[in-house]
Amino acid sequence: MLYTMNGDGTGVKRLTTYAGTDENPAWSPTGARVVFARETNTVPQYCHLFSIRADGAGLIQLTTGNVKDRMPSWSSTGRIAFTREETGQGMQVCSIKADGTGFKRLTSHTGSCGWPEWSPDGERIAYANTDTGDTEICVINKDGTGFQQLTDNTAHDNQPSWSADGGRIVFSSNRSGPKWGVYTMMADGDDQELLVPNPSNDMNPSWRH
Repeated sequence: MLYTMNGDGTGVKRLTTYAGTDENPAWSPTGARVVFARETNTVPQYCHLFSIRADGAGLIQLTTGNVKDRMPSWSSTGRIAFTREETGQGMQVCSIKADGTGFKRLTSHTGSCGWPEWSPDGERIAYANTDTGDTEICVINKDGTGFQQLTDNTAHDNQPSWSADGGRIVFSSNRSGPKWGVYTMMADGDDQELLVPNPSNDMNPSWRH
């Protein structure tokens, strides 16, 4: 089920009553709706994208089919990026309009992709990719062109999030040892530095906009 709450933990509100799994919620640019992934209660199991109003009404199914659609991210211009896994294939980055139309597959990697995240201006998407055998942060333009691999090491770099001005990307990595840390870098991959040194695992960073 999905819930919302105020920044101080008060005002908890349940948005969905589905008996299965609702996950990966992401706000629309205006804060009026939430897009999320819902697993089917079927065998085999699939996963589709839905959106719902912030008050819990107006549920809309955005994707269908024998696919697993997850990790949605809503752009400032209205499109939704997400990962799609089809039978026998790795997860790829795709996008749709807010009403579920206009599907476009943006990547065709040999490995899998994850955690697509729009730049604040809606022109680029950062994501993680496993083509090299580990996990690296990459970016593409909104139409799938302009591929760039920003990180290159034998560790796992994932979960990118853009700064408000689009100039930097924060991400998690285990490049410094068995524990995960939070790192930042310039949007072109330069100036990679450890931001939060911690003996515990620090993951899922998100830059406040």
